[in-house]
Amino acid sequence: MQTFDFDAYLFPDSLQSSALTVNITKTDPAAAAASGSIRLRPTTASVIQDQASGVMGQFWTNDQDMLANVINLDFTDGTITLDAGTLVYGVTYQVTVYGVEGFTPVTNQSVKAGFQDSLTINISTSAAPLMIVSNTISMCRPAGQSTNVVAAAQVSFKFNTSSVEDVTPATSGRGAEVLDANLSVVTTLGGFLKSNLSTNAQERATSFMLNGDTLSFSWNPSMGLMNPSASDSIVSVTYGGLSGITLQPTGHPEYAKTLSALLSNQTSIYCAN
Repeated sequence: MQTFDFDAYLFPDSLQSSALTVNITKTDPAAAAASGSIRLRPTTASVIQDQASGVMGQFWTNDQDMLANVINLDFTDGTITLDAGTLVYGVTYQVTVYGVEGFTPVTNQSVKAGFQDSLTINISTSAAPLMIVSNTISMCRPAGQSTNVVAAAQVSFKFNTSSVEDVTPATSGRGAEVLDANLSVVTTLGGFLKSNLSTNAQERATSFMLNGDTLSFSWNPSMGLMNPSASDSIVSVTYGGLSGITLQPTGHPEYAKTLSALLSNQTSIYCAN
């Protein structure tokens, strides 16, 4: 025969932890506020649980969450507030922040419920500094007559990240307008480019296209010249203003760079036969 002797533990319902605000900050204060998930896992019994069990080995710190539950919540705008009483007073919780796109999960923080009302957690990017891994500048050609060519002087750049975004200031019309405004061409008949009148329209018919990890330039002479002619040929095309075009891995302003800086301070691209 065996006799089972179990101790009962009582916890005062009126003893509640205060509200807790957790702030999640990025290394770059200019970056968009973090959105993701937070997990608080109890790692100790409450500090008021100070009496040893009457039977050896009968007390479990938090077996099957009997003393305190794991809390999983989503957050936005870089902050979350847990209402008073959400956590068990005096219990130490391990705090994990995860699910923030492009950032490494953080698990090295802890908080003692009821003993503090705020916690700040810094998260670090998992992105790499932006780099160009290949380009087709050496293959760029002006290509033919001005009336029958719609994609001359094509150039492409491939980056070391799966997604790149254009963060050129809007006041400059973004990268597409900077490229268009700084285009220059030479033709055999001395053709002129159309006037640059708007920051929202590429009157000179350049194309600036970002697609995942690739940026492509091209120019449509049949649309960009004032008087395109079948007897006129394009001698050279120059894309200038590269120091005015700013790119970054999507969502990571801490790694923003000008296209010029990414090309070892080259400020223009010259395309000729």
